[in-house]
Amino acid sequence: MTKDYSGKNFSRKMNKGLLIVNLILLVCAVWLLIANIQHEEYTVAIGMGLVGIVSIANGTLAFLRLKGKKI
Repeated sequence: MTKDYSGKNFSRKMNKGLLIVNLILLVCAVWLLIANIQHEEYTVAIGMGLVGIVSIANGTLAFLRLKGKKI
């Protein structure tokens, strides 16, 4: 039997940590995206673009949870 985490509320400390990790991940992904485009490594650049998009989405959700929005 597995636990259902769909309705679990995260603590403020956890949301702050998730937001910080996602911001760091976003900065690194954008930096690698630019570096790979300059070196004409487009496959890796596309992957870093996808990582950046997911990081933005996760960071936005963590920010909204910090503000008290019900997601």
